[in-house]
Amino acid sequence: MLGFAGVLLFIIGFNFGFGSLVWVYAAESFPSRLRSMGSSLMLTSTLTANAIVAAFSLTMLRVLGGAGVFAVFGTFAVVAFVVVYRFAPETKGRKLEEIRHFWENGGRWPAERSPAADEP
Repeated sequence: MLGFAGVLLFIIGFNFGFGSLVWVYAAESFPSRLRSMGSSLMLTSTLTANAIVAAFSLTMLRVLGGAGVFAVFGTFAVVAFVVVYRFAPETKGRKLEEIRHFWENGGRWPAERSPAADEP
């Protein structure tokens, strides 16, 4: 029962955090002409990664033990955090047109406006 509760807690936490981020970010981060293809690729990659985790988790648990599996997935989580922090722009308060300009500007926000300038 405790194991089931732990898995349930993980699923709830994941879906309220990083799991839902992909769905929201996929809709916001692509310009209109690329949105369907880009969103499809992002969502397919996250679902593929979830399927791989589900397929290999029990084998990893048997081979590496609980601490080893935790270390592997913890390492993946840290790498994912660094990649998202480094390469995914903050889109809060941005219009879709501004996000398009970000990507067209080589991954830099245009100098004319920043979200921090709008805050009191």
